[in-house]
Amino acid sequence: MVWRHRHQRRFVFYRDGRVERYGGAGYPSFADMDKKYAPMPWFMVRTRSYYGPGTPYWQPWSDRLQSDFHSTDTSVKAIGFPGDGRIVVITDNGDAEQYDLFDSKNNPQRRSVFEARYGKLPDYLPVAKSIK
Repeated sequence: MVWRHRHQRRFVFYRDGRVERYGGAGYPSFADMDKKYAPMPWFMVRTRSYYGPGTPYWQPWSDRLQSDFHSTDTSVKAIGFPGDGRIVVITDNGDAEQYDLFDSKNNPQRRSVFEARYGKLPDYLPVAKSIK
């Protein structure tokens, strides 16, 4: 499963729990990803950010969360924090689940559900409430 992050990062989630990251400081480039897998189709690659300049709100915490967070559920193969307010979980059967850091009653895949299943997120990650 390839997860393309809209703020110039790309993730490859394997069913066995491995995660490869491309783009950003300290990670292989998109050209390296294209060499390994083939270039992504034109409609999946943006040449400029739709959201304008600047750092996305969750991005500063994504790298830190990736190294600090350890799930209380031992059957999880991998958990990824793309940096855009989402959490991607690769379950023991290789399926991907997506959770949103915005806690909304209308969203069944919200932060509180994630924390109940996989453990509490670190205190340095701000709690966000969605606007209704």
